[in-house]
Amino acid sequence: MGLSGSTSDVSVVGYTLGGGLPVMGRVFGFAADHVRSADVVTADGQLRTVDAEHEPELFGLLRGGKGNLGIVTSLTFDLFEVKDFYAGGVFYPGSAAQEVLTAFSRWAPALPETVSTSIALLRLPDMDIIPEPMRNQFLVHLRFGHLGDADSGARLLAPMREALPPMMDMVAPMSYADIDMIHMDPPVPVPFLHAGEFLRGFDADVIADLLQEVGPGTGCPLLEVEIRLMGGAYTRVSDGTDAVSGRDEPYILVLIRLMAPPNIELIPAAMASIFKAVSPHRSGRTFVNLHGVPGDEADRARAWSDETYTRLVRAKSDYDPGNLLRFQHSIGQKAFPA
Repeated sequence: MGLSGSTSDVSVVGYTLGGGLPVMGRVFGFAADHVRSADVVTADGQLRTVDAEHEPELFGLLRGGKGNLGIVTSLTFDLFEVKDFYAGGVFYPGSAAQEVLTAFSRWAPALPETVSTSIALLRLPDMDIIPEPMRNQFLVHLRFGHLGDADSGARLLAPMREALPPMMDMVAPMSYADIDMIHMDPPVPVPFLHAGEFLRGFDADVIADLLQEVGPGTGCPLLEVEIRLMGGAYTRVSDGTDAVSGRDEPYILVLIRLMAPPNIELIPAAMASIFKAVSPHRSGRTFVNLHGVPGDEADRARAWSDETYTRLVRAKSDYDPGNLLRFQHSIGQKAFPA
């Protein structure tokens, strides 16, 4: 299997060039870590095959630098054999958000690397693509994946199952091909806006500040507020030349809003208010695939270290001196007057 994201219909190349957060990333690391080579057309029209031995600097910066340096036409990447897989979702009533998030904050840090997990507050609209019992509901959704057998997976999940009775428990042995059942993202394309910030931790203070904005009774207009556990293989699977961000971050906070009526105009302010509320707990870094402010290069630069960003800007001037590739997640634009 390949290292897909939370939904298997996300395009492979764009997701991977931004780093790629696989559902089972704590086991395998970022998707970009497992790219062996890339075919890329640079701004001069030249087709290049790059890898660790052929134009290694370009190869490294493509992995995590998004689409700034060329148009990638193909990738060669590692596949992994998965035998036993115990995974799915557990749903709790939104009214129990405080209790569930507290249990998650105590349980998640002690998990082995075989487990990847996140927890999300969902405010689901009344739409046909959503299972009927979940429509127009405020829910807490625990996402769980364990690379191992059902017995060991059940033992690892037991503290969350016992914290309080779930409304629905869909965790079971499954084929990795059914990985979409973990996050249960919409099976059809939908318009949405997202944004992400890394957190230095997830404890009672973070929970209190977060729930003031997104908890029961707040009227938060967002579809989803997710806290995803990082760590594990994310921290170490790297050859040191890539541009992937977030390796040393323990958590990432992801906000998602369905861009459909009603209250579309409230979305930017709501997102800003949430990030302000948790600002004491943010690391100051973002993830380019989840940055959410495509036109703001200065803010997006937080996705990389100063050293990596300097490398990206230098490579931009080498491979695209005329700024042909002006994508939404562009870098080095200060060198090009409007």
